[in-house]
Amino acid sequence: MKTKTLIVACLAASVAMAAQTQDGVLLRRVLKEGDVDKYRVTFDTKQLMNIPTGLGEQDLTISGTMLYTLKIGKIDASGTAEAEATTTVEKTEAGGSIGAMMPPMPTTAPIVQKGKLDVQNRLKLAGTAATMMATSTSQNLLGLMIEFPQKAVKQGDTWEILVPKSPVTASVDQKLIAKLKGEADVSGQPVWVLGLNGTLKTEIDQSKMGKSGGQAPAGPFGNAQIVANGTMELDADVMVAKATGRTVSMVTRMKNKTNTTINGAITIDATGTGTAKAELVK
Repeated sequence: MKTKTLIVACLAASVAMAAQTQDGVLLRRVLKEGDVDKYRVTFDTKQLMNIPTGLGEQDLTISGTMLYTLKIGKIDASGTAEAEATTTVEKTEAGGSIGAMMPPMPTTAPIVQKGKLDVQNRLKLAGTAATMMATSTSQNLLGLMIEFPQKAVKQGDTWEILVPKSPVTASVDQKLIAKLKGEADVSGQPVWVLGLNGTLKTEIDQSKMGKSGGQAPAGPFGNAQIVANGTMELDADVMVAKATGRTVSMVTRMKNKTNTTINGAITIDATGTGTAKAELVK
């Protein structure tokens, strides 16, 4: 009887592996009430700015760490869970020629947002500009909760990821492309390797942020009215646990070009690069 049971189990496993090979893999997030995902994120950016007031090209670097925590609450009949995300900036430092002229960056209170998370890893958080993550912070976290496709995918397959419009980032919905790049092993844990890339337009208007309830930081230009338009190229690698669909780690690389107008009079062109890394804290 034991031999027969073993043979049946082996046949079932073989059928499952054959189905996965033929039909691809159905990426899904396992949701369990009370689970907490905690990530430590490190970020590092550098901007080269052409300032037309006789200063010429100047540089600004921003680096730091933050903690991102996602708590899973009650799960409804459809399998969608209540979720609470908390972003805590632990440290932020400015450097370069512009950073040297800036005052120390203030400590900010944690940002707490509530929303919903489903089995396709679609995280929808509520909040106005006052409670949304600042633009630079949200860019650092793009890809951390990468949305899974509705259908099964094979290695090399791609799908679209919606980046919703926002008073803080852009006035229109935009899209990035996700891809199943392959599989790997992270500290003994089998993972799927997903990619995320594309180019996003950025539209930042300090006055609109204020009207939505947010308070734009003063920064190196005091309380000047700032309007910035540009593009950001993004390329990320995301490691997702095969067993649970939980993000294990993420590396995001960014390039940007920005045209910024201050008080409608001074225009600054800038190019920059940045890297953000997130690791699941055990």
